[in-house]
Amino acid sequence: MKQSRGLEKSDKTLIAIGILSILFCSFFYWNDSWMNRDLFSSSPVIGEIAHQENDTRHRSGDSLTWYKSSESEKIHVGDAIFSGSRSTAVLKMQHGNDLTVGENSMVVFRENKNQKFADLQNGNFKINFNGSLKLAINGQMTILEGKNSEIQISLEKDKPPQFKVLKGHATVQGQNGKQVALEENRTPAAAPPVQAPAKVPDPVPMKEQYTYFWRLYDLYKAEGTSLTEKEAAPVQVPLTVTTAWSGNASLVELSHDADFTQASKFQITTNLYDLASVFLGQNFWRVTNDGNHWSQTSSFWVDGKFLPEGKPQVSFAGGDHQPVLYPGSSTTLHISAPFETIGYVLQSSNDPEFTSKQTTWTPYPSVTVKFEKPGKYYYRTRAANASQELTQWSETFTVNVLEPMRLVHKKPEPKTKPAVEKSKLAQAKKEVPVQVAKQPEPPPQRQPTSVNSQISTKVDEPKSAFVNERYNSSEVSLLGFVWAMQSTSQVKYKENGPIATGTGVRALKWWDRSGVEGVAKTQVFGLNKQGGQNSLHDFEARYHYRISTGFPFGLARRLQTSFFGGAELYSNTSDYFSSKYTLINIGTLFEFPVWQHWSAGGEYVLGQGLDQSHKFEITGHFKYFWRPEWSMGAGYRLHLFQAGSVGSAPFGRLPYREGYTEAYSTLDYHF
Repeated sequence: MKQSRGLEKSDKTLIAIGILSILFCSFFYWNDSWMNRDLFSSSPVIGEIAHQENDTRHRSGDSLTWYKSSESEKIHVGDAIFSGSRSTAVLKMQHGNDLTVGENSMVVFRENKNQKFADLQNGNFKINFNGSLKLAINGQMTILEGKNSEIQISLEKDKPPQFKVLKGHATVQGQNGKQVALEENRTPAAAPPVQAPAKVPDPVPMKEQYTYFWRLYDLYKAEGTSLTEKEAAPVQVPLTVTTAWSGNASLVELSHDADFTQASKFQITTNLYDLASVFLGQNFWRVTNDGNHWSQTSSFWVDGKFLPEGKPQVSFAGGDHQPVLYPGSSTTLHISAPFETIGYVLQSSNDPEFTSKQTTWTPYPSVTVKFEKPGKYYYRTRAANASQELTQWSETFTVNVLEPMRLVHKKPEPKTKPAVEKSKLAQAKKEVPVQVAKQPEPPPQRQPTSVNSQISTKVDEPKSAFVNERYNSSEVSLLGFVWAMQSTSQVKYKENGPIATGTGVRALKWWDRSGVEGVAKTQVFGLNKQGGQNSLHDFEARYHYRISTGFPFGLARRLQTSFFGGAELYSNTSDYFSSKYTLINIGTLFEFPVWQHWSAGGEYVLGQGLDQSHKFEITGHFKYFWRPEWSMGAGYRLHLFQAGSVGSAPFGRLPYREGYTEAYSTLDYHF
């Protein structure tokens, strides 16, 4: 019986991949703030979050996802801020005013005619302002005026907004141009009631036909990457309702039937009003000034469509030819669209009518799918543009998965010779005499003249075809690198990012599975003014434990993976970046050969400081071996650092983050 030798190669590979996946996912579980787009948005900045408590969330204008917000986070045009139960957020606006978002409240930030403003959606708000301030309340422009004033605004569904002066004096001006004076500790409605005229004129005729393009959030509800189709719901379309009456308090009713059995009601104080929600098909609306006398009913039609052009296409990555697929195999599908997209809705099914289907969202044009059973699989997709408007479905794309091949072994029948032939052969053997050849006598042996006359044959050992055979050996490396940095402080004070050069040395010594590594790096000179103001030094020590697993695709070479832990000491003299920190690092290193002269690999590192600072780092490199003991290569390094105390943050200001990028070259000696 064959003895078990521990884990099989495939088991080791799966264990290594699982540990790498856990390390990678743990970083984002550990700190989800890196996923926020604050540092990378191209939209204009309108303010920042000065203070927050409990459950406050931030959603960017081009995203469906809410992220947990953090203090000093920038707010851009199109973003939204939500404050949950027993939560609050204080927003510092660019014009110097403070906006406090109370619990269960939401505000959206917009821009119109080069004017950036806050659009209050629902809940309770406090505003500190001095002078004139423009904002919107559910899309209705409002102007506040006061001197060192503070007011509270309360918004409830189907009710006019309520204003309360908490400090000083203020006036409110709506779209009708009339100002309403607000006095301290009084709570008037947004507009005072007026006597309605006896006769209510008909609404001014509107455009009869409106075309609305379906958006992603109209049809689907996102749960991670999985999408669930929504039931038919009112479409969000901004339409202008124009009335012929210029009074203050009017009530507009909107319904999908002429009897207004389930009508939506809108309180308006101006002649123009943007409907936030209308119905597909025919819409009926009417207006009243006193709640008793209604105008005649007018109607308009809304047609919901998908984008007429830009239907995406699905194909196999690398060409239109379908690879041979069996159960357990996978392939990559490529999605293309003729315009810039934010992602794709992908549906898969086992029948061409998509009666039972799975719907997912992907922001990437390439998707890898795996097949468990034989049969035909059908795919279709639609693209979403920057406004989240959707195209029509693509043409159905079919993938055929074959039945697994089964070889049937047929046992051959034994060949028998006829009895007659056997008897003839036996008779022939008896009749033919057997002649034995006479063996020649062996030649006489020559005696050696001496012991030293024996012949010695030297056999040269064959040279290895792999010059990179020492890819996983001990090594000493000389480093040269160029680095650049960006931080929240540097952006805040509008300083350019530093660019500088550096040099260093790295040594890694292996004893079987254990190894030690040391790295020392220092800056040489700056490539710009800001780079010359920095003086960067970094020292790191690690202990490694490595495993060697089978290389993919059944090749005879080996994939080396090691797990390490160690300490890092960092210092820098710049005013706009972290001056120093000490981290305990854990991570993984992997290295593998490529062809006969090359190798490649990388690292994944998580660092934690005693002051709650933390860092995420990833590197990648390749090397060329011109001799087994010598190689040279190049690589990149990227790390993201977040300070945990005022000691590791410039100016003692938290929160603080910095990003570091590095391109480096190496000269390596392997032994």
